[in-house]
Amino acid sequence: MHRPPTEDARSAAAALLFRPKVFRDVRRWLERLGVPARDRDDVAGEVWLCAWRSWPTYDPEHARPERWLNRIMLHVCSHYHERASRRREVLLDEPLDVADPAPDALHLLVAEETRLGVLDAIDRLDLHEREVLVGHDIEEIPIGELVEELEVPMSTAYKRRARALAALRELVEPWEKE
Repeated sequence: MHRPPTEDARSAAAALLFRPKVFRDVRRWLERLGVPARDRDDVAGEVWLCAWRSWPTYDPEHARPERWLNRIMLHVCSHYHERASRRREVLLDEPLDVADPAPDALHLLVAEETRLGVLDAIDRLDLHEREVLVGHDIEEIPIGELVEELEVPMSTAYKRRARALAALRELVEPWEKE
């Protein structure tokens, strides 16, 4: 009859395994097993992830903790080498010339002109319509709060917003045709 491992035995095994020296040992073992330096951290992480997943089933009565971890590492390492043999990566000696994703000066200038133009168009709107449009669409105040603040009916606030959007569209449309 097999009895379950005691918590003391499991605690002692955990204290033996999960310490900085063993983390360094795993990296050194992986180096000896031919895992390139560029992949060593990833493979070591996979070893520890597998160890963490299988820890609930570990029985200190069957194997010393180092042997148990060593078997996991060999298993992960063999899968790494298996996948590496099918990998079709092309490593370049020179870095790729990637376009800078930041906008250039012309785009920044056009964006600023557009922003200033929209602000100017908003300033041309009727005061009551502008209040609702700026409050709701720019400052993101819910219509319910605007209604209370402006002391107008809900339908009036929605009508003012609709008129403001229509007027703004008319002011902005000529720019879109340019």
